[in-house]
Amino acid sequence: MDMGRDFALVLGHGTSALMRGHGSTVVGNFLREALFTAVHLEINADLQLKLRQLGTTKFLTRGEIEQVAALFRAGRAGEGFDGAWQYWRRRAAVPFRNEASSPQVTQGRR
Repeated sequence: MDMGRDFALVLGHGTSALMRGHGSTVVGNFLREALFTAVHLEINADLQLKLRQLGTTKFLTRGEIEQVAALFRAGRAGEGFDGAWQYWRRRAAVPFRNEASSPQVTQGRR
């Protein structure tokens, strides 16, 4: 139980945490956001590793990150998190089903 509390403190209000010997954990307000974070966490880690060889890296500020996330959340159908979701669903060859008629999880992560 202590480890769970410690992990919750590390994750805080963030979207991901790396656990030694276990890999990463990502969270989101909904599945599409969590999947986007998981995919881009790996892509960005690889880019960061490559950029370190070039010298100093200027990271986005917390405010810049929040602005980008807000744009992705506000995207219309086929844009933002939804656009990424549609793309990955097609790549995985998951057949389309009418998501408007299926139950959705509306509870946030916090």
